[in-house]
Amino acid sequence: MLTFKKILVPFDGSEHAKRALAKAVSLAQCCDGAKLYIITVDEDVSALSMNNLERAYINEQMQAIHFRPADKTLDEAKAAVPEGIEAEYIAKTGDPGMLIENTADQIGADLVVMGSRGLGALTGMLLGSVSNYLLTHVEAPVFIVK
Repeated sequence: MLTFKKILVPFDGSEHAKRALAKAVSLAQCCDGAKLYIITVDEDVSALSMNNLERAYINEQMQAIHFRPADKTLDEAKAAVPEGIEAEYIAKTGDPGMLIENTADQIGADLVVMGSRGLGALTGMLLGSVSNYLLTHVEAPVFIVK
């Protein structure tokens, strides 16, 4: 019988992420002593990757730096986790794939449950790039929810 004690759930507020969180909650309810680790990542806007016109725009529109601030996204995740399920909420800024991989390693994740698509800035061009990255880089099994 499979038992998962540490379940990592990358969450960005997308419909795919909401379905993945619901599956992770179900798994946690079935596995005695399971804990969810819900991570959200704000993508970092590097000054090196911007030209002067982009910098000028961002200086005027500081909200453009973060499309979905982590605090708001984590509040949404907290509302979806029922009482009685142990959960830790993690907010980071940077490259989503690498940060989720590092977090999985740090907590010793038994399972990663994530949506197949998210709300990343380049979603239309790179569908599933984070899930694809995690499939090849994370030691734990990765459960991808459509």
